Amino acid sequence: MTDPTRGGALSVTATTTRIARDADLGVLTQCTVTLIDPDRALTATLRHLGTGPLPLD
Repeated sequence: MTDPTRGGALSVTATTTRIARDADLGVLTQCTVTLIDPDRALTATLRHLGTGPLPLD
């Protein structure tokens, strides 16, 4: 990914982790997105918790 205002390289990673399984809530997952801008020595992390339907497994 590139910052169009400066031409620097940005690094973005995303992971999804299954935290728990509940009969009422479904599957609780945490999604983490990390953005790293080495030119500015900046690291930003966003975490989001969400639920979804139970898988068939």
